[in-house]
Amino acid sequence: MVPVLSQRFGIPTLQLASRVLCIRTFATGANISRPALSLEKALAEPDLLVLDVTSEMEFNEGHHPSAMNIPMQEIPEKIGELGNDKTRPVLVYCKKGVRSGMVTNALMQNGFINAFATTNKDVAKMLTDKFGQVTQ
Repeated sequence: MVPVLSQRFGIPTLQLASRVLCIRTFATGANISRPALSLEKALAEPDLLVLDVTSEMEFNEGHHPSAMNIPMQEIPEKIGELGNDKTRPVLVYCKKGVRSGMVTNALMQNGFINAFATTNKDVAKMLTDKFGQVTQ
């Protein structure tokens, strides 16, 4: 999968592998209205949510223009702010990919079938610019 993504985004394979932590989706056995999406299809969805899980200070230093900020440690009590539509695509990023990977796993365990993790705001912006329809 990495070589295909590498060709699509024009980034060398090793660089892409090191910059994009875990672009993946997980389908649960829950009763859902639509199947899990591929990353490319999720990015093209008009209701894509870009979720920044950095601290408030990091968020204020710079973030994706359409990002909602919920710091990683606040996800358990604020997961309801993501809404009730667990099929809505969510692109999660942090600064290096560790927190976004953990939050994406937590979202998937809570039924969010179209949660994707990426490393940082620049990669998130590149992905949404390339495929997305995200609006402020």
